[in-house]
Amino acid sequence: MILMTYTLNTWCDRLGPALSQLAEVQEPFLEEYWQVNSYPTRVTFNGVDETPFPKDDIAHLYDLARMASRSADKKHYKPLCEVLDPV
Repeated sequence: MILMTYTLNTWCDRLGPALSQLAEVQEPFLEEYWQVNSYPTRVTFNGVDETPFPKDDIAHLYDLARMASRSADKKHYKPLCEVLDPV
């Protein structure tokens, strides 16, 4: 067993790559979620996209992935769960 000592720097070093990987892997799952549940309302101001980050949609998607571990959707959400675990 490897015992890791917690330090803020090592945590940040591990979290950065994990978040980058999560952002990449979650994209098709989020797109799929929006196709079923409708896309967020786009907001533009002076020609600039000011659409808020879809935190509620992301949270619901993560809940679906977590609950899938006990259902037939386990295989479907496996790639997302694998990158969520380290985060």
